[in-house]
Amino acid sequence: MPLVIENIDRLNSKLKVMARGRSMKLPSVQVGYTQKYGLYVHENLTARHPVGQAKFLETPARTMKKELTNQVLKMVQRLISPSYKISREVALRKALIVAGLRLQRASQLLVPVDTSALKASAYTAVEENAESAAQKSFSKSEEIRKGALKSK
Repeated sequence: MPLVIENIDRLNSKLKVMARGRSMKLPSVQVGYTQKYGLYVHENLTARHPVGQAKFLETPARTMKKELTNQVLKMVQRLISPSYKISREVALRKALIVAGLRLQRASQLLVPVDTSALKASAYTAVEENAESAAQKSFSKSEEIRKGALKSK
């Protein structure tokens, strides 16, 4: 089961105002990890790692919440300008993916180094593509994990 943090509260309320009166479905972006032990590593506050920490996804999600929200809002405003001619829904999806990738990268920097397969299992995807993105990242991380086991 992937560890997932979805949506951003303040952003949702502003986006609902944007979508009002339109048939626009608000997209959701998932950032998560697919390794089976990821949730244990994330939640185990007593483990000591030479590098990295527990709460490696939750911590940057909390600290970057305002920054990511502002980034999405600014990017959507820029993308729906006349020079880009992109629909609001496409602009929003692009902005959410960019914000999700920033969160993913910040999170990967905090993943304990002794769990490199876990770090490789990170993914960011819009909601309807999340399952296939998670499967791809899991396959990649399993290759890394199996390679590490063979070399020991």
